[in-house]
Amino acid sequence: MSRRKTRRARRRQRGHLRLAVVIPLICGCAPPEELPVVATGRWVELATDRDEPICGGTLALLDGLVGAAFAYLGETPPERVFVRYEWLDERIESSSLVGHGQTTHTTEMVIIRSDQLVHEHEIGHVVPALSWPTAPRFLREGLAVLLDGRRYFDQDLWPSSKTIDEVIDGDFAGGRNYWESWFLVSQIVRDHGVDGLKSLWFEVEADADAAEVRKAYESLFGRPMEALLEPLPADESSVGGPRVPCRFALCPQEAQPLEGGSVVAPGPAGCEGDPHAIGPHSRSEALDGPPVWRETVVVPMVRWADAEPSGNLFAAPSPCFLECYRYGQGRAVFGPDSEQWNLALRPAGPWRIEVRRDLESLPTDDPGGITVFELSD
Repeated sequence: MSRRKTRRARRRQRGHLRLAVVIPLICGCAPPEELPVVATGRWVELATDRDEPICGGTLALLDGLVGAAFAYLGETPPERVFVRYEWLDERIESSSLVGHGQTTHTTEMVIIRSDQLVHEHEIGHVVPALSWPTAPRFLREGLAVLLDGRRYFDQDLWPSSKTIDEVIDGDFAGGRNYWESWFLVSQIVRDHGVDGLKSLWFEVEADADAAEVRKAYESLFGRPMEALLEPLPADESSVGGPRVPCRFALCPQEAQPLEGGSVVAPGPAGCEGDPHAIGPHSRSEALDGPPVWRETVVVPMVRWADAEPSGNLFAAPSPCFLECYRYGQGRAVFGPDSEQWNLALRPAGPWRIEVRRDLESLPTDDPGGITVFELSD
């Protein structure tokens, strides 16, 4: 075994030893068994004592996101339930959580505690928590933001006043350095792929400082970390210019084919009685739209048209691939009065589409939908 492989094996082993003691050190919370399990899926069990309805497809979405995260990061999930998702009562417990969510873990179980019914940032922590050793905070949070299809950060330019060292050695309290960590991790994945990110992750200790991280990066990739901030050259796959953090979303289901040049992404028909409906969850209408939705994944380059203009439908598109053009808005939500329904989604997918409705309008015999057309030249 090579010296590098030996080091990585030791890192994996040390990481698992640390994971086994993390709960009493950082959680300080009630034992998991205090909340009743209300639904159990392939990998996720959902526990809560809240009184709100839970739509019939919510657990399947959580399972799908976990499976997609393992596939994207090149790991294999255990054939058992290993994620406990605790949906907390925000009026009682959210004040004790950082950013409304917290993930802790042992060698056998990942525990997500959140006042959000669908908290994709915390799901982004699942694979590294279970399968990888503990890495510096900027890598862990940067990856979780990247895998969060509901991130609210915009694709801004790297601030000239900020150094990479300030992020690596920085404080993450109050949401500080999350955006910068997303920027750096997304550029590592863009330039070196997921395998490159994993190589750096396994190479550095959890408490590594900026000098140690820089040394590991340069040893692995033969260049300084400042290359992650350099403008991109114009080529066939890039428009070039200043870098921005890349958008990405996990695709929780297989893509739907476009038959005859189009496909309808349907809205939810109900909530608890609809096996495809997800929610209710909405941080705000500006960030998410109405609280109940249905997911559809499409692959071709597409454009949008409202199939039911009077149906009060909302849609949110997210790319299930690295989209590193400057898009601007962190999470785009388009409603029936939007002037941007003909937004072109490029390049070719897969694209994840949410079609949303208000809970008060459900159930309905006419869920409507958004028609996705093949984009013609």
